[in-house]
Amino acid sequence: MLKIIRCIVSLAALIFAAYGLITGDYTYNHIMMLFLSLLMLGMGLEEFERNHKGTGFLLLGAFLFTGYASIQGFLIS
Repeated sequence: MLKIIRCIVSLAALIFAAYGLITGDYTYNHIMMLFLSLLMLGMGLEEFERNHKGTGFLLLGAFLFTGYASIQGFLIS
């Protein structure tokens, strides 16, 4: 189940990133950061299931950082 969600979220992040690169319009950058944040959360949870706690904590830290940056993007724009 986590793999399916991870694939959907990564595809959404890829679409927003490609849109920004092709058009040069970076107004949806904070939405891309939100999807990348959710991707890091899913990957971190998968690593905890595999008992790789070091990598899991690193990915959860990346989730918190990118989630915070995405929320700041929502509030500023």
